[in-house]
Amino acid sequence: MSTDMALGADLFAELAVTKPEGDWQQLALCAESDPELFYPEARESAPEAKAICMGCEVRVQCLAAAIVAREPHGIWGGLTYHERLNLTRDLRRAGYTEPQRRGRRVA
Repeated sequence: MSTDMALGADLFAELAVTKPEGDWQQLALCAESDPELFYPEARESAPEAKAICMGCEVRVQCLAAAIVAREPHGIWGGLTYHERLNLTRDLRRAGYTEPQRRGRRVA
């Protein structure tokens, strides 16, 4: 398993037990930032938005919410839509399951 995959596996293991519930959005650092940072033009990687996400205490909840909702736009939990698709595909192949929606609607 590559280093990137190992890091992804750790993240996905955490995602598998994370339920995107509650008021996590109120704790998100992006709420204090310019929203346009998190919605880059096509093919842009949005490094500034990703850096904000990496320091956010609710990054995993955010990422789980985007995966559960199949959010097609923006940076969520530090990943673009295509990065989220790749993460879920690769880790599903490794035997992990995706976070599931519980309770009220997320995102």
